[in-house]
Amino acid sequence: MSNRVEARLATVVVKRLVDAGSVGTGDIGVITPYDAQTNLIKSMLRAESLGGVEAANIDGVQGREHEVIVLSLVRSNSE
Repeated sequence: MSNRVEARLATVVVKRLVDAGSVGTGDIGVITPYDAQTNLIKSMLRAESLGGVEAANIDGVQGREHEVIVLSLVRSNSE
C-alpha cells in the first residue's frame, strides 16, 4: 500500500527539518510499514535532494539510531 499525499507530507516534514538547520540528512530516518510507501518516499526524498535520509520499513531500521524519526502510516485497504 502507498499513499502519495502521506508520502509528500513526510517529505515536507523532512525538508523543513533540514532547511531549518536543526538536523542533517544523515540523522533523519523515515519509517513506514509498507515497502510500496517506502519506495515512494525514497523517490520523493531523492527528488528534493534529500537522498541522505534513510527511509525503510519497520524491520529495516531495527537496531539503528537516528536523531529524528518521521513516521509515515498508511492503511492497508483502499479506503
